[in-house]
Amino acid sequence: MFRSSSLRPSLLLLIALLAACTGNLQGADDASVRTDGGLERDAARLDLGALDGGSHDGGQDSGMDASVSCGETHTVTFDPSIPIYNLDANEQLGLHPGDTLCMPAGDYRPIYFHRLRGTPGCPIRITNCGGLVRIGPGPSSATEHRLNFSDSEHFIVAGDGVAGMDYGIEIDGRTGTNSYHAIMVNGASSDYEIHHVYAHDHGVTVENVPQLSCARPELFGSVFTVRNPRIHHLKIRNGSSYGIYLAGQATVDLPDCGGTIAAPAYENVQIHDIDLDTVARAGIHLSHAPNGENRIHHNRIVNAMQGGITVDSDCRAEVYANVVNGPAFGVFVRGSLDVPVHDNLLIATGYGIQMAGTVTRARVIAYQNTMIIPNGNAAQSYSGGDSGPHVFVNNLIVAPTATASRPVLGFDLTGASTADIHDNLVLPSIDAAYFVDAAGGDYHLAAGSPAIGAGVDLSGMGVDADLDGRARSVPFDVGCYAH
Repeated sequence: MFRSSSLRPSLLLLIALLAACTGNLQGADDASVRTDGGLERDAARLDLGALDGGSHDGGQDSGMDASVSCGETHTVTFDPSIPIYNLDANEQLGLHPGDTLCMPAGDYRPIYFHRLRGTPGCPIRITNCGGLVRIGPGPSSATEHRLNFSDSEHFIVAGDGVAGMDYGIEIDGRTGTNSYHAIMVNGASSDYEIHHVYAHDHGVTVENVPQLSCARPELFGSVFTVRNPRIHHLKIRNGSSYGIYLAGQATVDLPDCGGTIAAPAYENVQIHDIDLDTVARAGIHLSHAPNGENRIHHNRIVNAMQGGITVDSDCRAEVYANVVNGPAFGVFVRGSLDVPVHDNLLIATGYGIQMAGTVTRARVIAYQNTMIIPNGNAAQSYSGGDSGPHVFVNNLIVAPTATASRPVLGFDLTGASTADIHDNLVLPSIDAAYFVDAAGGDYHLAAGSPAIGAGVDLSGMGVDADLDGRARSVPFDVGCYAH
């Protein structure tokens, strides 16, 4: 449905460094502000299209090829009255790489898969057959995570086994306490995909945090990386914790086996097409993913009480084409590496983009975002370690009620040593933006909007389409939607 621009994080860092060299730190005290800078002339010098692999489409992400047929289909009926423990899943269930595990429609208790292992070309697929598979209802599931995977690799959980059924697997947390998670992935698990699952009334929807101990040296970061987790097309409702939580840390203190141990990193993380409404903490939280192409895109996040998307310590990720509407920040970047944030609609009562860090590495390159900020600024930076250089260009900033002008109206970047802020449009009210129907949630630009044609030309850097996939043209409109 959506399509966004084709910049990669490494290329955007180059843009940031070039833009910082222009020295555009301009002040403004107007209610409606544009600050003009030098990014357009930088764009004219760069031909990034020749270096980039192409545009970002929802279907372009790398992932396991579930269409490959290299195994058999096994129909397995688990006892619905008790939790099921598959302690050596391949052996116990007679599965081989490429096989499909078909679960007949019905209600099930929590299910555990240990050592479920496909291969890179032939993942093992778990899917619903004949109707809805519902996991979790009943008193015996009160104190257990609903669907569990440990020491598993090259597997797919796919709730698309029945034509016409959007979410053929439902994780139901309404019995017992909803502090238990819908899907838990742990141990030496890697190369997995989870999609078309509806989870509600639980703790975290999907958690993948390897737990280090001296007894599991094979999990140490020196030998293990969580590669290619792809989580998409989930429906999440009423969670008591995070939506998606892939949040490792760089090191763990294990004095009994050598002191400080490197923790496993995440690599090539893809989180997209999540439909989330109401969780107690952040909607999506990713950290310690310094390598690969990590992307968070095309998600709808509503009422995530502690913020929409967090890109945390030691992380390099691209955040684009998301719609976030909630009571805290839209995107939070802390102690991370290169984080392009673009083509997002961020409706937040705090800050559109918040930045912090204890290391001098956090760099945000924010462009073509629409930020509706009734109780804050478009961007805030705090902590002396957050040094930038940050870039903000072609953003539409509406109704920032906080009055900070550091360095320009709508921004509070006291913690950043360098920032290049230009060709943004700051408007004092929603009415001034001329949206199609803001009261009804339609933030497309109506005729007469001052955002039309108000941006700098970024086409030379591969920016070619808006959040809807509509082609951008010169002169560029500011914000996430082209008129």
